Amino acid sequence: MGSNAIGRHYTLTTAGESHGPGYVGIIDGVPSGFKIVHEEIQRDLDLRAPGRSHFSSQRKEPDQVEILAGIYEGFTTGAPIAFFVPNRDQRSKDYDFLKDQLRPGHADFTYLEKYGHPDLRGGGRASARETLCRVVAGSIAKQILRNYDIDLLADVRQIQNVRAPEYFDPLPTARERVLNDPFGCHDPSASADWRILLEKAMEEKDSLSSSVCFRIDPMLQSLGEPVYNKLTNKLADALMSIPAAKGFILGDINTLQTKTGSEFNDPYVEKNGSIRPIKNDMAGILGGISTGEPIFGELFFKPPSSVGKQQISQGKTLTINGRHDPLLAPRARIVVESMLWITLMDFFLLFQTQLHLKRDVACHAK
Repeated sequence: MGSNAIGRHYTLTTAGESHGPGYVGIIDGVPSGFKIVHEEIQRDLDLRAPGRSHFSSQRKEPDQVEILAGIYEGFTTGAPIAFFVPNRDQRSKDYDFLKDQLRPGHADFTYLEKYGHPDLRGGGRASARETLCRVVAGSIAKQILRNYDIDLLADVRQIQNVRAPEYFDPLPTARERVLNDPFGCHDPSASADWRILLEKAMEEKDSLSSSVCFRIDPMLQSLGEPVYNKLTNKLADALMSIPAAKGFILGDINTLQTKTGSEFNDPYVEKNGSIRPIKNDMAGILGGISTGEPIFGELFFKPPSSVGKQQISQGKTLTINGRHDPLLAPRARIVVESMLWITLMDFFLLFQTQLHLKRDVACHAK
């Protein structure tokens, strides 16, 4: 089974299953000498962990990360960072029925056909629990990139058919509201409406769709490469690797659907001696390369497939017991941020290499 690593210059490789002993990860390509605060990694993990809300899985996992290598006395050494997060609250017996029946909407069928068996202890490698490794890697990337004037925020934007409005506040102001909201939303009114929707869905033992928006602001110029290594498609690739993600949009969905070409185009003006676009309908990327303007977009999640409502599968009644999320966006929000940080870090390291080469060429030319 391949495909367990992401990134070319900042590389995360993960292993583990949702009901095994735990998850391990190795992060390679981390520069030396950067201060990493363990408590900040843990705070990010807590945002993803189950059992912290009435509206999430009631599996009780502390998700305490242990750094095994690559960080010494709070600073990166330049060596690979290895870490381990144990599973503490496995209940594999909840999945005994998988020996005889496949769950609708899960990867059980495709794993059976490709590998000869589904993981009988739960979702295995398809489980969203694997995303805790991404949060560790994303938190480390964030702590490094904050030294270079980059910031980003993801917020829950839609649950079922109720959508929160766009925000125009600076990220630190919006972040405070997002972190204090039970759904990870900046708008209390939308959050109150969502609570009603979720209570009804949970009463009916069902689940709901959701979406997460993100904004990267401030953003560096010139990250990304033409043709096959565009920042555009690498962001899409990273975000669409999150379990249950079903759609990605770079930019604003309403703008993309309604504006003509002449309205959508970004004319340029001179600002403080440099050329800048008047607006930012292009969402901060042109030709796969960042313009320096804010990058923003949205990721859409299907309703979770594990529902307590009776279903018919393989001609037999199926009732899934166990502990499952009625929607994904509130816990996935920090995973979205993490995948953005990982992708930006990957391109940032490549960009720094190119800058050094450019300086060397200019120096030799003199």
